[in-house]
Amino acid sequence: RDSSTFIMLSATVARRNLVARRRIQGEITFSAIRTTVLSSSFSSFLEIVDNNNNVESSSSGSRRSKKSSWRSTFGNNESSTSSSSSSSSGVGRPGAGGRYDHHQYHRHHRSHFFSTTSTTAKEDLEEKKAAFDGLKAQIESQIPSEIARLKALKTKYGQEKVGEVTVNMLMGGMRGIVGMLYETSLLDANDGIRFRGLTIPELQEKLPGKRDREPIPEALLFLLLTNKVPTEKEVEALRADLMERAEKFAKECAMNDAGNKSKKNVFDALRALPEETHPMTQLSAACLAMQNDSKFSKMYASGTMKKTEYWKYIYEDALDLIAKLPVVAAYIYKRSCVKEAARKSSEVPTVDASLDLAANFSQMMGFSSNECKELMRLYLTIHADHEGGNVSAHATHLVGSALSDPYLSFSAGLNGLAGPLHGLANQEVLKWLKEAQVALKGDYSAETVKTFVENTLKSGRVVPGYGHAVLRRTDPRYECQREFALKHMPDDEMFQLVSRLYEIVPDVLKATGKVQNPWPNVDAHSGVLLQHFGIKEENFYTVMFGVSRSIGCLSQLILSRAHGYAIERPKSVTSKWLEEKFQ
Repeated sequence: RDSSTFIMLSATVARRNLVARRRIQGEITFSAIRTTVLSSSFSSFLEIVDNNNNVESSSSGSRRSKKSSWRSTFGNNESSTSSSSSSSSGVGRPGAGGRYDHHQYHRHHRSHFFSTTSTTAKEDLEEKKAAFDGLKAQIESQIPSEIARLKALKTKYGQEKVGEVTVNMLMGGMRGIVGMLYETSLLDANDGIRFRGLTIPELQEKLPGKRDREPIPEALLFLLLTNKVPTEKEVEALRADLMERAEKFAKECAMNDAGNKSKKNVFDALRALPEETHPMTQLSAACLAMQNDSKFSKMYASGTMKKTEYWKYIYEDALDLIAKLPVVAAYIYKRSCVKEAARKSSEVPTVDASLDLAANFSQMMGFSSNECKELMRLYLTIHADHEGGNVSAHATHLVGSALSDPYLSFSAGLNGLAGPLHGLANQEVLKWLKEAQVALKGDYSAETVKTFVENTLKSGRVVPGYGHAVLRRTDPRYECQREFALKHMPDDEMFQLVSRLYEIVPDVLKATGKVQNPWPNVDAHSGVLLQHFGIKEENFYTVMFGVSRSIGCLSQLILSRAHGYAIERPKSVTSKWLEEKFQ
């Protein structure tokens, strides 16, 4: 019998026997024990028992009936001994040379396991419970119902139309065409981006794990993948998981640098690039250099992976990549972007596993103040996702639909993000703001600022940072950044200019009669915050954007494989075909 089926069945039987008994020997609850069993493979569970009690399996005895075995194992507080002389095959434990007898094994270890009352043991069980009730298990539990819902949707409405396609849409970058499923976020013209139905103010209010006001990225990641606001324990379990992955990655690469020169890693690949290579080129190349670590690719090549298991390995790759990217990005920043010799470094950054993803990223870059860490939490959260049609999200989704692993898929997304029309907008805003500072010479009165804006438009240029293809109000991402600035940097000169522009620009744009949305977007503000806290290297901003965007893009990539999305293959036509169609 499959071991996982056995585990589920035996845990269910035991739980029914213990409906009235919540505590077992020394305040260890059955729910915690059940969690330990189900959150590990069976052999891992046996190792946990050994490690907790520091005993070796060396018992033998007669097999009892299931009823008496489970009663003796889970039903009493009295300790009993049933050990006898050890045998060469142990108790038939897997790997011990004999057939596994779970009754025998548990009889031997029962008294040791259930008498563990130390604080450490209880904390370990609670941690495992949090991990089991956490991210991966919840995704798996939702898959059957989600697949059933999608099948029902297709069966019932498969032939219904979701919209019309005009020639303008076709020739205008497919703008407005409804052509893909993307679960993690949806852009609303009035409320802005909604992450699993929640607006940014709602995220700030409801997501747990805050160190101050801003949510940590781990909480958003959990929400995107499960459509559920996590608990504090669930966020902490995910935070610990990601930081463990990051720390392991950084330590292994640092050890290779120090000792095993024959074993190359991603940092060797980056050092081989000229230092002046654009940071986005380096980040994309780093994703490809790490692709050899892909668990999904290895399993797919083995030919032993079922389609229903694709998502599990995509999940592992995705979380590995989300954890690794801040380490790689911080390395790129300190090697290639900073100019001061005292700040430059070619060493693998050190991960502080006690921090959250954003705070650790900030610290690895060399910015350790609480305010900068809080800014990084805000930045990574609000840039994480923006539905699926933008270039970076769509490119990741498209390449992933061919069963390319997360490293290959997200590298494609990063290449799209590097394009000037997608990921460089806040740099364009900063350039214009600096021009304004020079021209205005510190005079930010309403009249002088209005004149400068009007002159920008008369010169044939646009006002960068204003307007949006979908939004018809001020971008909520702008608003939350403004609130952050008012709290942490109200006297900053560039922020005062940005505030004055917020008062002036919408009315100037409305007066032209040509602008549908005259309100500021996210890019009108983000660069100002980064500049204030010392992150002045503008060519690195898109790298930070990429680190953030991995949370949304890779969340959807996991869900796409879990729900069995098809390879993307839209129909294209020629301009001659269009002419002939309408003649």
